[in-house]
Amino acid sequence: MMILRQRAATGRHGLARRRRREHAGWHAGFGALLALAMANPDAVTAQTTPERPLGTRLSEPLDPGAVQGAVGVAHLRGFQNALSGLSGNLTRIGVVQVRVGVSPNVEFGIAGSVSDRLQIRERKLSGIPLDVPLNATQTSDWGTVRLSTLFALRPPAPARIAWGGHLIVSLPTTNEQRGIGTNTMDVSAAISLARHFPRAGLFAHVGVAILTAPLTLFEQNDVGVYGFAATYDLAQGWTVFGEVEGRRNFRELHRTPLETESRSALRLGIATWLAGMRCDFTAQRGLTRWDPRWGVTAGFVRTVRSARKQG
Repeated sequence: MMILRQRAATGRHGLARRRRREHAGWHAGFGALLALAMANPDAVTAQTTPERPLGTRLSEPLDPGAVQGAVGVAHLRGFQNALSGLSGNLTRIGVVQVRVGVSPNVEFGIAGSVSDRLQIRERKLSGIPLDVPLNATQTSDWGTVRLSTLFALRPPAPARIAWGGHLIVSLPTTNEQRGIGTNTMDVSAAISLARHFPRAGLFAHVGVAILTAPLTLFEQNDVGVYGFAATYDLAQGWTVFGEVEGRRNFRELHRTPLETESRSALRLGIATWLAGMRCDFTAQRGLTRWDPRWGVTAGFVRTVRSARKQG
């Protein structure tokens, strides 16, 4: 009887520790955002925005006719897929993002990765049939393609917060039998905010996502999405940035469909300009038990503006 009580207490303490870890990301991001917002800005700087590879959503679209392309690579240690039961180290090659300004207040975007390769470290019970041999040490697949639309509802101005609406649709472009993606269609909508300072920027978004349950027909999980980011321009064209971004599941764990759990990550990075391109390097740390433990990304961004705007 004493042993059972000790085990129950240990389980409760472990669950409490996991919940504190999930909430830590939200609290840290909100605290950083509040501390920086107490500054007294007297000018607007629209150069510093949370572009690739951050996940915090923008509130300011590109200029009409402008096209922005981004390409990068990512390596994530401790990736896991609860649906397939596979876990290991994930390498994403050709992480591509394209943004197009279509009007002063609207832009469209598309993003995805050309190749996702998982080096299998552990294999657990799978919820679906897999097209991965039992003795395989790796598997690969296309990445999920995401379509996005940004509506600017209030443009930036001195001593004023800019805000906009953001809609993202994730398409079922993966093969769930390859063990990396879930091949589901998900939709998220959020309100994004931005506050510019002479050399810094603060950004945030809050919204909701509708995630399709991959195993149960006609079931979904509605989760909250959030992001808090800050950027700071250093001397000679260098910029440092950081964010806490993720989603929050409101169901009890035993009632949560696989691959719709809470996710959150802390990212810190640096960027500079080279040959007309914005080059970046970022390190990230997972904040929940389902996130990769840590990872690194690198890439570059190039923006081409319309001849009318340049003139």
